[in-house]
Amino acid sequence: MFNPTVSCVIETASGRTNVHGEPLPGATVPERVSVVKIEIKSKQTPVSGTTTASHGSAFELDEDALLLFSPTTRASINDIVKVAGLTLRVVSKSPQFDLNGRLDHHEVRLNVWSAQ
Repeated sequence: MFNPTVSCVIETASGRTNVHGEPLPGATVPERVSVVKIEIKSKQTPVSGTTTASHGSAFELDEDALLLFSPTTRASINDIVKVAGLTLRVVSKSPQFDLNGRLDHHEVRLNVWSAQ
């Protein structure tokens, strides 16, 4: 059973983008969510697309979150969600149904929003 316990703020995507092609926020909507996972990790990534003798690499901060939203949520792809002091961008939204076929909640996956 879905029970939202954490407050968050959703900045809906306006349909416009900045000079870097990132979506610009629109209206702000407060909602409550259930936090399934917020994971902060550092992963090794290549510095350039070419292979070098030294095999150069860098560490990049990567953050993933999985939140459950109510069936009536306004959250959508590219919306910005502020929760637990973090600013995240919605990258996927999947409806989840109960055993009777009714929409129970939405499973929303988020990544770090770089334009903070």
